[in-house]
Amino acid sequence: MIAELKVGPQTLSDGAVSTGRASKDGPVVTQDAHGRYLEAAYRGNTFALCNTQATAFAAGIATAVATGLILSNPSTSSKNLSLLQFAYSQVGTTVAQVALAVYSVAVTTNTTSASPVSTFINKGGTTVATGSVNGAWAAAGTPILPVYSNVNSSLTSSSAVPVILDLGGSIVLAPNSAIAVVATAATTGISSFLWEETPV
Repeated sequence: MIAELKVGPQTLSDGAVSTGRASKDGPVVTQDAHGRYLEAAYRGNTFALCNTQATAFAAGIATAVATGLILSNPSTSSKNLSLLQFAYSQVGTTVAQVALAVYSVAVTTNTTSASPVSTFINKGGTTVATGSVNGAWAAAGTPILPVYSNVNSSLTSSSAVPVILDLGGSIVLAPNSAIAVVATAATTGISSFLWEETPV
């Protein structure tokens, strides 16, 4: 079989038909052309949610109340939220295990709101998601992923360097669901979510 390849970068519009691309010595070019999330961000589909200040967690990783950071996909949403990254930075010295917990419904009671933003600054679209710092549900959530643990009460022992997890879309919030940052004790930290919104 003979396949035609075009040597060098191509400039194309949406809907254009293209041949495969080759390098100058003949091999098919398959490497990433840009950053991993550029396409989704450039199309205005990626958003972020972050604490504006350090937050003391409510104690318990499988409870119906969360104080930390909550990302919800409302029941009226027409999008799925595909989680790309999660970041956490420890601030308090209380010993605790920090984790992510998921909920089968969007947050029921939102005591303190947080504002998601588009990651295409000044250009992106509007998110369907809602953010909370303090919220509650009718039923407890399910812990799904441990993310951080400080082993003693000295911040210097854990350096307080942010933990950044590449979730790669492995957790998806359908409409009427939520995810929260929770902890086993009332330690203090700052968290953030990065996600892509795709049609249901």
